[in-house]
Amino acid sequence: MADYKTHMDALFSDNKKFQLKRVMWELSEPGRDEAHYFTNYELLRRITQTHQRAYIELLSTVAAHHTENHALFNIAHENIGRKISQVAKAAGYEQKKGPSVSDVNIWGDPAQAVCYHRTERVVEPE
Repeated sequence: MADYKTHMDALFSDNKKFQLKRVMWELSEPGRDEAHYFTNYELLRRITQTHQRAYIELLSTVAAHHTENHALFNIAHENIGRKISQVAKAAGYEQKKGPSVSDVNIWGDPAQAVCYHRTERVVEPE
């Protein structure tokens, strides 16, 4: 199995324009239905847009190690999704099961999203 750690660390790194905790806070502002949550797809789009080089390098590494597999984006996004789950939980967000929330995947197709809800443990970033 390929080691994606370097690429994942780069995808989830903070810089002057991107602070992960701030992005999660802003995405979870109420607006849709007065609930404080964000979806995995929303955060994935922000991360991959901000860290395009790391995203491309991750995809390249996945492609190099899975030459017989044609679902390369799925493999990369499964890894990103696991990391989103880890960082969201570490920041105090809770993954909730229940009524499904629809979003769009990387191809623009409707997909069931994973929702991360703010809890009382989440502190607004400075």
